[in-house]
Formats: sequence, structure tokens, C-alpha cells
Amino acid sequence: MKKIIDFQEFVLELKSLERTGWKERDIKNPESVADHTFSVAVLVMQMSDKMKLDTEKCMRMALLHEIAEAKIGDITPQNPKYKNKVKFEKEAIKKIIKETGNDFFVPVLEEYEKNLSKEANLVHDMDKIEMLIQALDYEKKHPDKNLQEFFDYVNGKLKLEESKSLFLQIIKKRKS
Repeated sequence: MKKIIDFQEFVLELKSLERTGWKERDIKNPESVADHTFSVAVLVMQMSDKMKLDTEKCMRMALLHEIAEAKIGDITPQNPKYKNKVKFEKEAIKKIIKETGNDFFVPVLEEYEKNLSKEANLVHDMDKIEMLIQALDYEKKHPDKNLQEFFDYVNGKLKLEESKSLFLQIIKKRKS
């Protein structure tokens, strides 16, 4: 039981960690990493069911995909540290395991990082799609903000046809 509580303390860190990309663009009260993770998980659940994938595996990946950020923070592509992000995340995971004695999450994160399964592809894609839906929401709430760079970043990076279809729907909605 102690392992569960110790691990949960890292999860709690994500609730107060604001998403850096939004902070850097002066979005007031930006979503937290936990907010983002929850939203990704809901997207993943819907899409995984629709695509007849292993929804439990997808949900585990979605819920855990940002856990290393409890140790290293939210590192965006604009940050010079980004080129070593994978290395930092692996070190953070080792620290989390050492501090909690809990490694239940390692296999699913390894599959996610290698991005070799359709489930991992889906979670990576929904991570990006969620960011675009959030960008769309922030543009509505902050008409002075143009978050085109987020849409440009995602364009061409999605792997699954279903994700590309969602991307086109988001672009259509943004233009309306």
C-alpha cells in the first residue's frame, strides 16, 4: 500500500504543474499537466473503443505518458533541453522507481516511448490532438492570441488516419 501512496504523490505534482507552452504565450490560468493528461485519456478512450484497440492499454499509456514531468517539468520543443528530453525522462523514471519502489508502469511507458504499436501511435496522436483542441479553446477565450504555431507543429506529424481526420475537423472548426 505504501508504494501506491508514494507513487500517487508524483501524480499530485502534475496537478500543480502548468503547461509550459501556454505559459510562454501568456495564457492566463493555463491547464495543468494533469488537466492535459485527463483530456488526452478521454480522447484516447473514445478513439480506442471506436478503433477496436486495447482500450485498457491505451488508457494506461495516456494516464502515465507525462509522469516523468513530475520530476523534470514540462519541457517544450523551444527549450534547449528538449533535445535531451528522452534522456531526462528516463532518468526521472528511474528516480520515481527508486523513491517509490514501484515499477508497475515501466512496460507500458516503454511501449509508448518506442511507439511501435497502434495503441502507442494512438496515444501519441491524441496527445497532439488534445493540444490543438486546447489551443482552439484558448483562441476563443483570448481573441488576441493566435496559436497557429501549435497547428503548424502538429501538421504532418500524425500517424493514424483517424487522427488525421480529427485534425481536419479541428481545422474546419477553427475556420468557422
